[in-house]
Amino acid sequence: MVSDSCNGVGDLHNIRLCIELSLEPEKVNKIRAFAPLHDIGKILVPNDILNKRGKLTDEEFEIMKKHVEYGGKLLGESEYFEIARNIALYHHEKYDGSGYLKGLKGEEIPIEATIVALVDVYDV
Repeated sequence: MVSDSCNGVGDLHNIRLCIELSLEPEKVNKIRAFAPLHDIGKILVPNDILNKRGKLTDEEFEIMKKHVEYGGKLLGESEYFEIARNIALYHHEKYDGSGYLKGLKGEEIPIEATIVALVDVYDV
């Protein structure tokens, strides 16, 4: 529930963003619950790439980018996980269309993915 104590700064920012955007409480709660799953697809990325110190090669980065697709597949087709799936699939999309997986722009990007991406950048 939104009134529960927050688990961290990112969680607090997530809730504040949702409230500012006047999202339904049920959607706020789902975003809060599913936000930690945004990088779940990384469990299928090779450890040598995940743990590499320094810059990834272009080839390694292409493999790393697949974590969004892997996350979507891991979360399956259940309607219950739609918000979680959107977060996993689209949290690397950019408003100008320069992101990945699909190069979505602006309002094409699900709001839950945008919120989690913003919070992920500012989480300490």
